[in-house]
Amino acid sequence: MNKNVPVPTTLEEAMEAFKKLLTTEEQVELTRMKEDEVGMMHHGFGMWIRNNWGLWGDSPLCQHMKSLGFIHPDDMSGSLLREFWARMNNLPSKLEEEIQHYKEYWKKTGQEQ
Repeated sequence: MNKNVPVPTTLEEAMEAFKKLLTTEEQVELTRMKEDEVGMMHHGFGMWIRNNWGLWGDSPLCQHMKSLGFIHPDDMSGSLLREFWARMNNLPSKLEEEIQHYKEYWKKTGQEQ
């Protein structure tokens, strides 16, 4: 992984950053995963995204993701990874579905913002 990539500020920049961050081999490995396997990256690469792209703070990317409807950094990083996976596999985006799912989840827990 090439960690010398500028921190993205938007979803589209994040998609481009993944192409620069991940080696060709890592991109192939991610592309070959099944959709439900992408979630296994939560504690590794997902944590790196949350910590290094400022999703726990008030980074421009965090603010952008909140403007899309996301609430929690875990949801943001997971959705970014799944969106990249979908694009690499030429599949339609499920981002809007995910946003609605997470909004409903956080509303049920009483922790919506």
